[in-house]
Amino acid sequence: MRREIKRALHLTALNNLRGLCGEAVVAVNHAHAPFSGYKVGAAILTANGKVYCGANVEFTPTTAVHAEVVALVKMLYDNPKAKAVAIALSTREGKYPPCGECRQALFQANPKMLTVGCNHNGAVKIVKTLKEIYPHAHAWRRIVPRTSRFK
Repeated sequence: MRREIKRALHLTALNNLRGLCGEAVVAVNHAHAPFSGYKVGAAILTANGKVYCGANVEFTPTTAVHAEVVALVKMLYDNPKAKAVAIALSTREGKYPPCGECRQALFQANPKMLTVGCNHNGAVKIVKTLKEIYPHAHAWRRIVPRTSRFK
């Protein structure tokens, strides 16, 4: 597993991060935000080099699915054992960090994941590990008992 992560981190050299940001920028164009107008695109890079994109979707003023979660669900639907190693986020407003709920979902996927903030042109603006932006995440794997149906 460690070799897989090292290989994936090697894949995330700056040029690959720019490419990942480009995918996130394209995903912004698929966002549906008629209520807030806040459009977000996300692109997740897996350890084997596959990219999964997502965009936020608003159904009502209080019901929405975030871009990070859309990309994560697409990845897990395609391959439940996939290892996410980096996520790029792009917004037209230039706000990069994921919200707390998305940070928790991404932490559950891989606490060592890189987060990359991109502007609307795809330029890399910030690169941090998920642990850096979410140092006190809930470790649900340790909280929920193994005998629970929530394995």
